Amino acid sequence: LEVAQKFTKGQKIVWVTHKIDLTEDALKLFATQFPNRNIGLFTGADSFAHNDIVVATIQSIHKEHHLNKISTREVGLIVVDEGHHAVSASYEKFLKHFKNTPRLGLTATLFRPDGRRVNEIFGDPCFKLDIREAIEKQIYANPEIASRVILTDSIINGVPSSKTGE
Repeated sequence: LEVAQKFTKGQKIVWVTHKIDLTEDALKLFATQFPNRNIGLFTGADSFAHNDIVVATIQSIHKEHHLNKISTREVGLIVVDEGHHAVSASYEKFLKHFKNTPRLGLTATLFRPDGRRVNEIFGDPCFKLDIREAIEKQIYANPEIASRVILTDSIINGVPSSKTGE
């Protein structure tokens, strides 16, 4: 984001994701990395005005009544965390509003089960890191895997997963 701040020349950076826990993680990280910047969670157009870096869930920021109050000239960069979700209708609406604003998509999931491609939204990847290389460079965190068995009488055969495989 340091490079992005120089690139945006005083305009806002908007960091968007699809889960509240990811927004909380981003807020904590940015607060430690940029202690002299105004960083805040998007809770409406009023909260947008007071921050240099705005962190939002797509569920809140894509709403028409919010977008109508946000000038596209105020925003110098859109960053989409978990960018493989950006092909959804809510992201498409949001990104259409900021159609002339530079955007950066971050994802470890280039291929979606529904066949839609992340590069439809962000173009070709400018950086890739293979999992083997990440392990060799010791920047890959070993995942903690936990499982829990829940006994139920419910039959879930035939329950479809979402288009994104969740």
